[in-house]
Amino acid sequence: MGKLGIKRLRTGFSKNRDPVLCCVICGAQIPLYELGEVLDEREDWRKLASKRGILASAIVPAEELERTDFEIHPSAWSFFVRAILEDPTTNQMFLSGISHGSSLNPWELPIPRDPHRAFIKNLARRENRWNADFHMANLFEQDKNRKAGKRIGYPIHPHCWLLLDRFVGHDLITPNLHAFVRAVEGFWKENKKEWCIFLNHLCYDGLCHNNNGPHWPAEQRPRTPELYDEELEEITQWHTPGSPLRILGIQRLITQNLLSQRDNPGQGQKTIQSLVSCLPLDLAVTIVDLVYETQPHCQQRIDDIRNLLEAFRWSLPNTYWQARCNKQLLFELDDLIKAGTAVDWSGLCLGIEELLLDGDWYCNSGLNNRGRTLKLLSGIKKNFLHLLQEGVGQ
Repeated sequence: MGKLGIKRLRTGFSKNRDPVLCCVICGAQIPLYELGEVLDEREDWRKLASKRGILASAIVPAEELERTDFEIHPSAWSFFVRAILEDPTTNQMFLSGISHGSSLNPWELPIPRDPHRAFIKNLARRENRWNADFHMANLFEQDKNRKAGKRIGYPIHPHCWLLLDRFVGHDLITPNLHAFVRAVEGFWKENKKEWCIFLNHLCYDGLCHNNNGPHWPAEQRPRTPELYDEELEEITQWHTPGSPLRILGIQRLITQNLLSQRDNPGQGQKTIQSLVSCLPLDLAVTIVDLVYETQPHCQQRIDDIRNLLEAFRWSLPNTYWQARCNKQLLFELDDLIKAGTAVDWSGLCLGIEELLLDGDWYCNSGLNNRGRTLKLLSGIKKNFLHLLQEGVGQ
């Protein structure tokens, strides 16, 4: 693969090692840590790490790390983990703070015991009163570490943990950690093909298997046949998905389309005013629908709709545009609706369609990974609620 060789992939383990460190919600490997990429994002973190010195760890509040958007290196969100820790000798479970994978060795580093602390630079090498050692849980075979009475960990990306709060609720999970872990184990035993994936991936000639999911499928084209290595590298791109929690392109688009309350057209059905004609609402909607139905998803279709709206001064109901958005995947839009936020919905909807013309953006933004993660999370939630109903882990 030449210059596009896979980086930070945890491979080549002996059979005696612990399982590969993976998030038990999205199933993705925790990549080897790149401190420089994290410090590039925030100058205050760089100063903190420098002040602490080369041989000392650097710690920030967990909430600060969770709020940080990684724009320079979008995939840096995936370096970090919390863990649900279990002591087999006492059967006690608790949620840890945040740490990261090792930058040198393919095994777990000690993790903060305090859930409100986060390492941005973890040089701890052994357990102490602040940090807990653990071994990655074996979800598919007999766990030799559990059998030996060693602490077991179920790692979770901090952003996946926040998605859990949104769709399940920390207030339900935290007092029922045993049932939740049972749900996780049962789910992954039935969905092993989704386990231990590497989020970063190659895209050949505009085709990417991660880009053809059920949400906004990319147009299928035949894969380019039989190319020399040099030719293949020219049409190969390296996708590095951003966080599934916050899609920065969508956040910017929302900000660009916010309206003042004075300019807010509201949620009601407004009369459509036109300098050329005064069409009934249903006829104007039919015309816009016709453009959608007769043209594929392309820039020309988006431009035609924008031109229609501008030329005839049409203001279709907000509900029309909201119905054209995938609010289950783009839950930010659902938040706007529930909050009654004043938004130019036509501009927002068409802007989203424009972003989705770029298949590379769909992967790199984190949106495709969000769709995948929410699908997995839904299965775990179903298992969890079933176990609670049965009284397991209570």
